[in-house]
Amino acid sequence: MKIKTLAPKVNMLIPALGLVILASSFLSITALSVGMLATDSKYENNPWFLETHSEVKYCFDFSAGELSVSVDDVRKNFSQALEFWNRELDNVQSNEVLQNTDHWTEVECGHPNLDLMIAFDWNHLASHLSSDYAHLKDEYSLLIREKYDPVNLNADGILFIQKDIHSSVVPDKFWSQNRNLYFLMVHQLGFVFGFHGPRWGIPAFEFVKKLSSNHIPSYLNPLPTLLSSVIEFQFCDREKIVEFTSVSSEFKNPCLQLKGPNAEGKYFLFLKDLGGSKSKELGYFKFGKTFKQRTKNPIELALPKEQKVYAGQIGKLMGPGIPFFEGNGQYFKTEKKGQDIYLQISPLELKVISLKKKETQSVFSFNVDDLFDLSEKKRNPASRGDRTKAAIFIRERNPEKAELFLRGLPAQPQE
Repeated sequence: MKIKTLAPKVNMLIPALGLVILASSFLSITALSVGMLATDSKYENNPWFLETHSEVKYCFDFSAGELSVSVDDVRKNFSQALEFWNRELDNVQSNEVLQNTDHWTEVECGHPNLDLMIAFDWNHLASHLSSDYAHLKDEYSLLIREKYDPVNLNADGILFIQKDIHSSVVPDKFWSQNRNLYFLMVHQLGFVFGFHGPRWGIPAFEFVKKLSSNHIPSYLNPLPTLLSSVIEFQFCDREKIVEFTSVSSEFKNPCLQLKGPNAEGKYFLFLKDLGGSKSKELGYFKFGKTFKQRTKNPIELALPKEQKVYAGQIGKLMGPGIPFFEGNGQYFKTEKKGQDIYLQISPLELKVISLKKKETQSVFSFNVDDLFDLSEKKRNPASRGDRTKAAIFIRERNPEKAELFLRGLPAQPQE
């Protein structure tokens, strides 16, 4: 991946035409179609830059100057986010939609052929937008597609990120914590590369809203693959892990890690200590001779009639998506004997169902939605019949109800 950098000068924004705005905040996540979008609304999900766009020129507008991360760190996080998508898209086979992930060059913001501006000053940005957009000033981040070329299939626009010093919107020093700035840039660049649709994980529209959840960072470190058929991810929810396997006191921060398949089609499961060196193999899953494979939420490129990139083609081209595998298989705790199971695996989920003669029961079920869901109902331990944990859960939200619950009086756990 070739990324050229430059110390940019601050420059005014180009007036917005045909805007597509993707807004992200903790309070609301909004997808808006505004301005002159009627002329190209059916192309709003198209990738911004194809390989035929030989070089993507981007700049940073640091005029706000109120960030908890340095200018160099901003550039570093952006480069790493580009590298993530470069790896994801370059390693996919049978990809009809070829985006430009390789040739990105930082230029001054006054460049006549600027493709993408990364801006941090809302007042600077707002001076070039209609007053109709004033309500968006409290968003954590906005991705604004200014215009789209239906002939050459390229877009240009702005990635806006709120400052986090002296901000009434973003918590103080938010972007310097937990790699939040990096995750945000990966999330927003996913839309630039045409990755829409999943409700789980980092590409989801609600990702930024849920970025503050304490359960998210352990899943995102390291950032899991999304488009590769070779799957590797981990999650570190002790309460859910102990439902599947015993965890000794040696594991202070237990995590389950899934890796596979290897050359023999095995998906290995490990118990690891987050931040430590302890690791224990729990066995492996393996599909039978036949299983289903499909792609979820593929990238789509809608072809305008006037386009000249794919001569003679009409309709849509399909790009990569999230691989999903399911079918009968076995779970081996040892090499001697396997347990018959029905298995579902993707980079965002794992579900293992035991196949017994008398009954079918779930052995283990996990998806990233478990970590991103902030609803109290889903995480309420009272649903598992654990009165002590339930009382703690309720006390954090309503002390009076907690006391009634502990005394056995008719008070229902708060949902």
